[in-house]
Amino acid sequence: IEQAPVAIHPEPDLVRPALDIAVQSGRTLYDSLYIALAIRLGVPAVTADARLRNALRGSQWEQHVRWVEDVP
Repeated sequence: IEQAPVAIHPEPDLVRPALDIAVQSGRTLYDSLYIALAIRLGVPAVTADARLRNALRGSQWEQHVRWVEDVP
């Protein structure tokens, strides 16, 4: 684990977009931070959280979330 490439992303830059996602989607700020980071990085957030995935279906954030079993 110590040799894994870990990148740290400053949380303050993600709070505002994550808060917008949380308020509009009814999800927690914690969950929304992952979505905000995925958007910023231009990659999908991979999740095994069915409630998160279902809550974002049909929303503008749905495209930023992938179900863990759908990832090759």
